[in-house]
Amino acid sequence: MPSFMLVISAQDIQTFTVGLAQNFQLQKQQTWNVPPEDYLEKIQESLTSWNVSFDFLQAIIIVTGPGSATASRVSVTIANSLGFAFHLPLYGRENPDQVSLEQYLSFVSTQDPEDFVYPFYQTTPHITQSKKLFS
Repeated sequence: MPSFMLVISAQDIQTFTVGLAQNFQLQKQQTWNVPPEDYLEKIQESLTSWNVSFDFLQAIIIVTGPGSATASRVSVTIANSLGFAFHLPLYGRENPDQVSLEQYLSFVSTQDPEDFVYPFYQTTPHITQSKKLFS
């Protein structure tokens, strides 16, 4: 059974990239101009078009930022959730120079996997607090 690594990158609020790697070598990649609420659907769409099920995944690689705080937060949350649900290790690292996924994978390949990753923000995110909490 082949084993793959799912690669997720969303450093811009309207651009989302999904890749498939083997041994930290990028095999396939798709990029869309979609908002964060469509990220999970695009992951499923990519895996389906590549004939890869979650059973074939051995790890998830996630670009943790910097970039859009919302894009980073959503993509990292998806990676953490999929990792938890499918018992997959995570490789997460920021990509401040926005190098290609091929270059990014060579950086990530030198680190140990993690159970959870956290988004990396360049500045403090502007997260609106619910007004219901203060009424």
